[in-house]
Amino acid sequence: MFAWLDRFSIRRQLWGLFALFLLAGASVLVIDEIEQQRARRTLQTLQDDALLGLRLIKTISDGYGLDVVDTTFRVRNDLVGWDEGLARVEGAQRRIDQAWLRLQTLPHTAQETEQLHAAALARRTADAAAAELRAILRRRDLPALGRFADTRLYPAIDPLTQRLQILSDL
Repeated sequence: MFAWLDRFSIRRQLWGLFALFLLAGASVLVIDEIEQQRARRTLQTLQDDALLGLRLIKTISDGYGLDVVDTTFRVRNDLVGWDEGLARVEGAQRRIDQAWLRLQTLPHTAQETEQLHAAALARRTADAAAAELRAILRRRDLPALGRFADTRLYPAIDPLTQRLQILSDL
């Protein structure tokens, strides 16, 4: 069966066997490296998907909690002008809307879907408050801004930010 091997000396046969083992070992290493790269890419994709949802929730929460609320008090305390305040609130609303649309397209568990729905209901009130704030900023009505900051702002924003916190904890 292996009569053709008789043509080679034992030394050459051993070298051939060594080369064969070396080639097999190198092949195993190459295949292993390819599989490790594939596994790393899969894990990176999973991490990016998981973190994307958290980043979007943070963008929405910061849009309301930082941009809208902080701008209200900065304009009220004359730290920011009326036009700049209006631009900040409008920019925040655009970022919030974009992040909200992307967040809704992500896959969610049943609990996350329930919390997202509750956040959507709370968002209506927050959006109405942001619209009221924009109207006040356009009118440059300082007494109305003070009343809004003292009575309407936190009751409109807090339920949404609390729902978003619950959603990010899931």
